[in-house]
Amino acid sequence: MMNFRNRDLPPTHLKGLLIITAPYCPMCIAMSIADNRDLARFGEKLRILRNRHELTLTQMAEQLGYKTHGYLSQIESGKKLPTVGMALKVARLFGVSTDSLLKDELEIPD
Repeated sequence: MMNFRNRDLPPTHLKGLLIITAPYCPMCIAMSIADNRDLARFGEKLRILRNRHELTLTQMAEQLGYKTHGYLSQIESGKKLPTVGMALKVARLFGVSTDSLLKDELEIPD
């Protein structure tokens, strides 16, 4: 097993990049969010899935493990971006791939 010290870890933010670190993996994934093009439709897709399953924001928040629905409301409206963990939870809850959620060019399957 590799031993990483704090000074070996990357900075938590860089201009135009979001650095996502996973506690189980020493590698970091850098995802450009400079113009949010890659995630522009995530909120729209989240709303579609929630409505298809006839859930309120409060019900969906509860099923995803959130105490309130405010964060999800902000994601649906495009005011916030989802975390990797949140995207994984949504994919599991609704039985869709993370690709279909995160890639704007892909549609949510029926």
